[in-house]
Amino acid sequence: MEQFIDFFATMPTYYKLLWIFICLAICWVAEGAVPLFSLSYNKWRHDGINLVFLLSTIVINVGFGAATAGILVAAQQQQWGLLYQITLPLWAKLVLSILLLDFIAQWLAHYLLHRIKWMEITFGAS
Repeated sequence: MEQFIDFFATMPTYYKLLWIFICLAICWVAEGAVPLFSLSYNKWRHDGINLVFLLSTIVINVGFGAATAGILVAAQQQQWGLLYQITLPLWAKLVLSILLLDFIAQWLAHYLLHRIKWMEITFGAS
């Protein structure tokens, strides 16, 4: 099992991306060949829309991921940030970091989806 995990852990990023696309393609073909149930929509049109969503999500995530990594590296080099200002054990800083990240990335984003009209319409907040 460790060899299996090490295989994927040491694999170059583009190999991982290739694995993802191969697995998605296999599942897509299997779903078309043996559907669990029949729906009344055009599968090609539906899959095309999902592909556009997937590609736009990839671009957005890579962009924000790179920007976030750059900001975090700069903050670390300058020793700027809340965790540099407080003296706590490492485990407490980790818990605080996760709580703050969850608050900002999940709750605040969800709250804004309900308060900003174009976000509610675009992303269909419920």
